[in-house]
Amino acid sequence: MVTLQVVVAEASNARFFRSGTRPQSLVMTETIASPKARGHEQDLVASRPGRVVNRALGHTVSLGGRHSARDIELDRFARQIARRIGAIGTESPGHALVLIAGSRLMGLISKHLSVASSKRLVATLAKDLFQIERSALEAKVANLVKGVPQRAPRVDVGRTSEAIRRR
Repeated sequence: MVTLQVVVAEASNARFFRSGTRPQSLVMTETIASPKARGHEQDLVASRPGRVVNRALGHTVSLGGRHSARDIELDRFARQIARRIGAIGTESPGHALVLIAGSRLMGLISKHLSVASSKRLVATLAKDLFQIERSALEAKVANLVKGVPQRAPRVDVGRTSEAIRRR
């Protein structure tokens, strides 16, 4: 029986759903939160970055990093979501994956997905639907996977040597 794993995420929260063969039966399995990913910059860092005078240029130069602390926390949260997706895929490799998130977070999560998780990905929706009702979410997921053919779970999952011996 092929089941569906649905991940709905926003900047600081992610919900993981599981369904059977029909997407109209979503059950929430877990929630991940990262309040720092939505925090203000001044709350995430101790003080402003230092500045030095560059005599060759004749003006001051900031010693701050290239990315803000908030961007770094959002990237960490996306990595945490991708790792959890991978862990669920390891526990049950036959699950197809649907990912729903805002476009920025979608790109970050996709960047951190493993190859195996990317192969399980059957549909994506770059929209922030975290606050949507469950019935409306089920309808959206049903529309997303409507044209996707149902595939049977792989029987040759395991070590490469075992798969070669079976042939």
